[in-house]
Amino acid sequence: MNRKALTAGALATFTGLTSTAFGQSFGLDDNPAAPLIGFPGIIPGFGAEDPYGDPWVGAFAALFPPGMAPSPSLATIAGVTAGGGDVFMPGPALQQVGPNGNYMSSFSQNTPFSPNIPVRIMFSVDRGTRGAPASDVGGQSINFQAPSDIYQTTSVFMSPNVFTGAIGPGPFAGFLPSFIFGPPFNVMLHDDSFFGLLSGGVVVPAAGTAAPYATGSHDNIDSWENKRMAFPGTVGFINWMYFTVYPDEAIAAGVLPADIFDLPPSTAGATPLPYATAASMGLDSFGGPGSDAIDGLTVYDMAPFGGPAWGGPGAQPGFDAALFSLAPGSASLGALGLDPGTVFFTDFTGAFAVYAMTQQIGLVPSPGSPNGGDNLDALDVACIFDVNGDGFVNGGDLAAVLASWGSTGFSLADFNGDGVVNGADLGAMLGSWGPCL
Repeated sequence: MNRKALTAGALATFTGLTSTAFGQSFGLDDNPAAPLIGFPGIIPGFGAEDPYGDPWVGAFAALFPPGMAPSPSLATIAGVTAGGGDVFMPGPALQQVGPNGNYMSSFSQNTPFSPNIPVRIMFSVDRGTRGAPASDVGGQSINFQAPSDIYQTTSVFMSPNVFTGAIGPGPFAGFLPSFIFGPPFNVMLHDDSFFGLLSGGVVVPAAGTAAPYATGSHDNIDSWENKRMAFPGTVGFINWMYFTVYPDEAIAAGVLPADIFDLPPSTAGATPLPYATAASMGLDSFGGPGSDAIDGLTVYDMAPFGGPAWGGPGAQPGFDAALFSLAPGSASLGALGLDPGTVFFTDFTGAFAVYAMTQQIGLVPSPGSPNGGDNLDALDVACIFDVNGDGFVNGGDLAAVLASWGSTGFSLADFNGDGVVNGADLGAMLGSWGPCL
């Protein structure tokens, strides 16, 4: 892993990467240098996001939407050879060279549990996602602005730690009773203009309409972490980092796109040894075309940290956990009749279970087409009292509660779901003041 400082020209490209975006880290979809061409579940060819493989050619092209990678901002960062292995944030750009070569499908810092505190799911989508009509994904997709925005669910879910050690036998352990309350929609947490990203080649305000999607025209956040991955002037990560690789590069390297790899803080280099194997999550491990591929990821490594490459135990069954989504074409989606907007949970006991259905996060499944429908790209969670999603319950969240005081109907500040923002919500928030991850 090499730290690369962004030049002034590069920083101007990402105009949102200033103090207002200090906590954000993200990756953009890209094409491999020599992508393999193919179609989900048929032959290899999953080199890039949206969907994997670009361009879509051959006899099956009419069955799938066209691939639209790469993200245009990757070509405009002055002084940096940027690609799908780069993590962007204010100050440095980190280039993570993993066992796949240079392409990450997802990444996550280590995420401490907030014990039993409910959460909302934060996520991004790809260019082919349309979203529920009443959701912000739906509105942004109409305006050709959806793929570089970050969204937050209006639905509230139980803390993942509730299910650790208790999901039952696998490989598929069924559907967790994680949903608590809330309408099945989503709201925008950060617009692409917040990051200075491009829609149709220019930065478009949240309320604007961009040019229609075309190959290489719109940035697509395909991995995202709600916290910084590094501080300016440092080499390496602040915290343990976990990541997965694209199917093409995984196949070429002899690893699996459903394996999770890790790097310790401030460590250069990478390793082909996984922190957690696909089999430890109940995912398929044959590694061929249509193999399961993790697309969005949030890891809860509860210590001792790290995998075998770093002298650690790896994912400890029934103790550590992860939330993840699967990419279009993944074998388990087809076998279960699920779609790539589904969020799954695993505690590494050889099993995985559904944590949130596509409809519960304001996305639209495609009945009868488990490899199609709306696709969740990046994944993170925020505790329910963290209204602005910055990882803390603080003055910003207090202001949100006071601004909504007495309101009825849906509000992110209605923490108990009783339809009104009042003293009960304020008291609950104050009881969780401080870090709330």
